[in-house]
Amino acid sequence: MSVTLDSSSSTTTPLAYSIDYRRLSWTARLVRDYCHEYGRLDPFFVGSPSDPAVWAKSIQTRQSQPAAHSEIAAVVAAQLKSRGAPSAAVVSAERLADPKTVAIVAGQQAGLFGGPLFTLLKALTAVRLARRVSADHNVTAVPIFWVHGEDHDLDEISSCGVLSSNLELHTVTVPHESASGQPASELRLSDTITDVLRDLRELLPDTEFTGPLFEQLAAIY
Repeated sequence: MSVTLDSSSSTTTPLAYSIDYRRLSWTARLVRDYCHEYGRLDPFFVGSPSDPAVWAKSIQTRQSQPAAHSEIAAVVAAQLKSRGAPSAAVVSAERLADPKTVAIVAGQQAGLFGGPLFTLLKALTAVRLARRVSADHNVTAVPIFWVHGEDHDLDEISSCGVLSSNLELHTVTVPHESASGQPASELRLSDTITDVLRDLRELLPDTEFTGPLFEQLAAIY
């Protein structure tokens, strides 16, 4: 795992620090082995993600399997257009119509205001990995981030933690009333979301991005 930090005292390339998961006591053994001792997991996975030969074989296997490429591309592109997605995203979706195109898929359950920061990092990782696969294997790789709207744990996803201008951790929660077994995709928020947005605005520090950000949040929610 690498973390990139901007250097305030230099205009050179940002600094990157590697974090060893084995030094974090709360990580699961599966995570530690996947990152540092992958050989222990060989029986459970197709192959090591750090092995170029495994990637080449996976790409070849995917390209040899029949799929409804045109239909998939049309559905994804239509969804993106209906949500006002950037043109680059729509173009990527249209590339799925090519039978030789492969997809790098990541995802996360829905979450209030986007959910935890690692959700954004997972999406960025999918984009970066798709570019790397494209360059290393001379193939069109499209990043796809899937939002799991069928999640039923509404209590878990109705809150988010934010840092105030004093770097204090606060939890923002939107009240909800749900029927038993109701998925997040069917939840309709009440007018209390306006109060939650106000609370969020008071907590976050004021920057040049604050105005446009809350205009977008108000439109979305």
